[in-house]
Amino acid sequence: MSMERLDLSTLKLLRKASVRKCKNLVEIRGLDSLVYLERLDISECTSIKRLDIAKLKFLRYFWASKCKNLSKVQGLDVLECLEWVDISGCTSIEILPDLSCYNTLKFLNINHCEKLRDILALEKFSSCQWLCIDGCKSIEKLPNLSKFEGLIELIVKDCHELLDMSELKELRSLEFIDMSRCKSIEHLPDLSMCKNLKCLVVRDCEKLMELTGLRDLHSLWQVDISGCKSLKKIPELPGAHIMQNYGEPMLHPLYGTITFS
Repeated sequence: MSMERLDLSTLKLLRKASVRKCKNLVEIRGLDSLVYLERLDISECTSIKRLDIAKLKFLRYFWASKCKNLSKVQGLDVLECLEWVDISGCTSIEILPDLSCYNTLKFLNINHCEKLRDILALEKFSSCQWLCIDGCKSIEKLPNLSKFEGLIELIVKDCHELLDMSELKELRSLEFIDMSRCKSIEHLPDLSMCKNLKCLVVRDCEKLMELTGLRDLHSLWQVDISGCKSLKKIPELPGAHIMQNYGEPMLHPLYGTITFS
């Protein structure tokens, strides 16, 4: 589609709007008139740089994946009904916008936001049960995870600049951790208090030197240490399967057999 500007101002009762893959689209006019809009999808609109959705007070679902030039979304801090936000692959976003919808938010995808440096706003998302931060290569620090009392699954992959995972020891509800290719991590905390942990994946954490507290985890049954070149000692875990070789499938506690890339 070659359209550069789209005017929606006359569609005041519109509830769903999708302009996916309109790669030449630069501007969407009239969004402030769509007070009843519940779903907005601008995924793969690679020419949009800024978007103001502050007037969409009933917006529940917002998709903006792979909008590689999108650097700012105004209004996310005032929308209180949002349940679903997907800004994955928005490679120009550097700071996660503050969200006022953490009481209703069920899904947040920020994967492959390569310039994203600051995600401290996530500290308000304490009701989160599943958190995936994949391919955010510029992140150095995670938010305070000690408030995430119900967090079951944590995926922090390909965060090459991430240095500290010390707050893992506070996450007693965690069942699955995947921190593959976090290449700057040298130490993990004692995980003996993570009593519900079933799977731990530290694949290709090349500087990781030690894993402690795993012997006390009676629910733990799979650990992947493939490519951990600096690991001084392979933990002895009689009740768990330790994976050291690439290509070996893992059984996920929820999704069954999976393989890692």
